[in-house]
Amino acid sequence: MRPKWFIPWLILNLIAKILINIKVYGREKIPKKGRLIIAPNHTSWWDPPLIGLASIREIFYLAKEELFTANRFFGWLIRSYNAIPLKREMGGISAMKKAKDLLQKNLCLCIFPEGTRSKTGKLLPFKKGVALLAIKTRSPVIPAYIMGARDGFLNWLIRKKKIAIAFGDPVYPPEPGRRATDELTETLRKKVLELKDLVEKKTRAH
Repeated sequence: MRPKWFIPWLILNLIAKILINIKVYGREKIPKKGRLIIAPNHTSWWDPPLIGLASIREIFYLAKEELFTANRFFGWLIRSYNAIPLKREMGGISAMKKAKDLLQKNLCLCIFPEGTRSKTGKLLPFKKGVALLAIKTRSPVIPAYIMGARDGFLNWLIRKKKIAIAFGDPVYPPEPGRRATDELTETLRKKVLELKDLVEKKTRAH
């Protein structure tokens, strides 16, 4: 991690542990070096910072361009912490090129495979983009599950709701083939659902 990422990461982890008692499972499964994609579920705008907080790697994100222009300070803030603006009119081609560039530099990229936030909290069908990118760049993928992100900071603060994040084992992309993208997409969704069950069991146990 670069100092500008590590210092806030360390401080915020200490604060989060004290104030909201955030639980992180499987952090040690994240490779410390090399190109990597983290693929979590997506239910809240809290998800990107929560993944950044829970991960042992500095993370890069692709974010829609509107987030950078709606509020000047917020745009500056997210750009400072590795959010890269994506022009919608350029579609998936632009996203794929920027993501490939980051991975070729052996960086860690967070992509939400559902493609949008789930309004109900239930896991949506996965888009094929993460699997396609992983196969093209030969990047391992860490499935992840975030529980409680939709409940909000106040509920975490008063311990009314719990928040937990789980990382799975790396999933290595298969060789390119006719069914490779579909099979990897299905595997990743299955792994995220398994992490969901794991987190719920651990939360009930505590």
